[in-house]
Amino acid sequence: MKRKIFLAYTIALICLLSLAASEGQRGHAELPAGAIAQFNYRADVYAVAFSPDGQLLAIGGDNSTVVLWDVENRDKSRVFGGHSKSVMSVAFSPDGQLLASASLDGFVRVWDVISENRLRAFQHKHDGDVKSVVFSPDGEVLASGGGDQKGTVMFRDISRNSRIAPSAGHSDIVESIAFSPDGNLLASTDRDGTVKLWDVTGQQIRKPSMKHKGVVYAVTFSPNGDMLATASRDKTIKLWRISSGEAFVSFTVNRVNSTHQVYATALAFSPDGKYLAAGCGDDTVKLWDVVDRQMFKTLSGHTGKVTSVAFSLDGRTLASGSRDRTVLLWDLSHFNVVPPEINVLPKPTAILADTTAPNIEIISPTGRIVPYTTEYLTIRGQVTDNNGIAEVKVNGLEVEVLAEGRFSTSVELGGGKNEIRITAIDTHGNMDTNRLIVLRPVPLDPNPPTISLDLQRQNQVTAEHEYFSFRGSVTDDNNVSTVKVNNKEVYLSEDGVFTATVPLSYGENEIRIAATDRHGNMDTNRFTISRAFPRRFPNPGPVIRILQPPEASAKRGIKPIITIYDATTTVAGEVEDDDGVSEIRIGNINVQLRGKEFSTSVSLIYGENSVHVVATDMLGNQSYKEIVIHRPRNIREGKDYALLFAVEDYDNWPKLRKPVSDAEAVQRDLEDLYGFQTRLIKNPTKADIFEAFREYAKKDYPEDAQLFIFFAGHGHFDEAFKGGYLVARDTKLPSDKDAIISYVSHSEIHDIVNRMNCKHIFLVLDTCYSGTFDREIAMRGSPESLTERDIIRNFKYTTRRYLTSGGKEQVPDESAFVRALLKALRSKGGGDNILTIAEIVSEMEGVNPKPRSDSFGIDEPGSNFLFFAID
Repeated sequence: MKRKIFLAYTIALICLLSLAASEGQRGHAELPAGAIAQFNYRADVYAVAFSPDGQLLAIGGDNSTVVLWDVENRDKSRVFGGHSKSVMSVAFSPDGQLLASASLDGFVRVWDVISENRLRAFQHKHDGDVKSVVFSPDGEVLASGGGDQKGTVMFRDISRNSRIAPSAGHSDIVESIAFSPDGNLLASTDRDGTVKLWDVTGQQIRKPSMKHKGVVYAVTFSPNGDMLATASRDKTIKLWRISSGEAFVSFTVNRVNSTHQVYATALAFSPDGKYLAAGCGDDTVKLWDVVDRQMFKTLSGHTGKVTSVAFSLDGRTLASGSRDRTVLLWDLSHFNVVPPEINVLPKPTAILADTTAPNIEIISPTGRIVPYTTEYLTIRGQVTDNNGIAEVKVNGLEVEVLAEGRFSTSVELGGGKNEIRITAIDTHGNMDTNRLIVLRPVPLDPNPPTISLDLQRQNQVTAEHEYFSFRGSVTDDNNVSTVKVNNKEVYLSEDGVFTATVPLSYGENEIRIAATDRHGNMDTNRFTISRAFPRRFPNPGPVIRILQPPEASAKRGIKPIITIYDATTTVAGEVEDDDGVSEIRIGNINVQLRGKEFSTSVSLIYGENSVHVVATDMLGNQSYKEIVIHRPRNIREGKDYALLFAVEDYDNWPKLRKPVSDAEAVQRDLEDLYGFQTRLIKNPTKADIFEAFREYAKKDYPEDAQLFIFFAGHGHFDEAFKGGYLVARDTKLPSDKDAIISYVSHSEIHDIVNRMNCKHIFLVLDTCYSGTFDREIAMRGSPESLTERDIIRNFKYTTRRYLTSGGKEQVPDESAFVRALLKALRSKGGGDNILTIAEIVSEMEGVNPKPRSDSFGIDEPGSNFLFFAID
């Protein structure tokens, strides 16, 4: 048994080492049409930016580093590591000597590109996430925007490393900022759909209101400064006149090969202002002709949402970053884009840094890549600097520095690859970083799914007809995410079985199957079908009439599409032939004939489904009909909102470690998987909590809108009043005589939520004693599959439901409750892509202490709170 464990450990270690060491590029022949290079970032990419001379591309993303890529040599030039969370934005200074990066860790870092050292870490960091950073055109001012309590834009003097002025005119997280070409204006956007203009002193410019109906993810000025482009979750891209503040053009973003709408999250004007590039949620980059006001090219090649785009200064190349963990470079001449005549800045000459960074030595463990088996690892080290040490952090958490610069701390390890990042800042603001990789071979999943096909011969199959159906299965220990046949997603049953029907040309046809698991591992399989040339029979194939579902009327040149909301539908009809019918197939299913009638049930995925009906007569003649069924994602108009509170830094109570990161994870999943409009309030006071509740109580909600409320932090139970309480940042300790008036009582929350105007509300509490929210508590529910009728029925009734992390007891800071909640959210509700409260509760089985769920207040029987997964 020990040998088997050692062998498994060795294999996992080898896989991790190979993953850590490989960079990998696709060969030119494998690149999509128009692409000339690909860089593998090894994590989701959120930001790209060309240096002014076009020789370097800065890349930031989910692995907390900034990579400089040598565009000409197609090689990684260097890596800047110092952030502790995802890098969301990167920007070069106009002379190309400095590079700024903004991160969810709250810091804006500035790097010396020439000497390869960071110049300074701004000590006046944001209080929350930093989403965007940009230099002024003269390079003297750096602006950053992010998720402070009210959404703040900060302006900094680069030479003095000092704040000029903060602006707090936004009511929510600032998503994107951009300087005008003359440097006089800065535009900023936020999550409530607002676009604002500022001058460099931080004063808002009073213009007519510029506003979208959803989160505004991107903003950019045209090169001549006359107009502003914005991209929003409301699925539009708008062009605004700076002089009047009016939107004079509105582009609708549509999915490739479909009229279904998606939204763009990244924008960039070409240097001459003729073209606008947009990174879109359907894995493509779309190019709009600004003069003709129409989309004229789609760049396809990514396999994940495109999150960032950037033109080179000569206008010849476009870079795009994606959640598929890659960056693609596109040759725009391939798409008939004529580059402008623009002078490129010369490559800057080397300069010497005027300060010396601290030196970090890791004493133990030794080595750059360390295998380890237990959950916690002790890091010991020493920091030296002539100017004195101001701060040392390990993975973003400050540690105590003892005499002679020594420090020691314990780090929690997850399964697989763990990057330990140590940062030290001296009293002059200079920073050094050191890091090591710790490999812990536990729930690591380096193994891809396994594809099995039901074919007589694996390598080649022969067929006589226009369409070929086959059956297969996919197995994986960690659940299969998608199965595609020739790049088209197919339905996978709960037992891992799929069927597919593919059209055939005469001669050889290659069929490719790809399966991806929840961890992104992929397996592929392929085989070849040789379609024989047709036999010559005197009669045509059988006559097929489809009776159910009723066929849609066809418009000239447009394939008729039937809309069905349910996960399954019945396909039925009649088939006749003078020579007799030998076989009728729907997909890969041989359907039994009852006289001339046939009927079977067909499973549907979201989006477009092609159902193939093939009939063969006794002489081998064949006929075919295709039914195109569209299953919409949503059948309702209302929006989904989420209000989240997370408290971990208290004025009086002991600090916690996890609430904010737990709430951020829930927020990301609600946005990315279900399309919620969210607001996260970190470390709120009691007044902040009630102000937020008041704001959301005043909203005008449609009949089928839903509101998700989440609170993570300390909780308290008062024996005298026999009631439970939430603990805000300024709540006093129970020993204080005025403590009771500083709590947020469950009864107050109960009454406020119960009276809110929103018809469907789901309250989730991850606190100690949260089960005391209601007197009678019960856990019930099991996974369910909803039909259209179920959804319509659920929305008829008022919803007031709660889910708490325990009963009348304390719960640990390490929240198994939140892990189970995230697991439920990421399941997307199974086959129907609709997650219910019952399905969330079913994921809580085995969590200790036992979570509680029930209805309260004006909840009506038959109601539900539904999470509709998006693409």
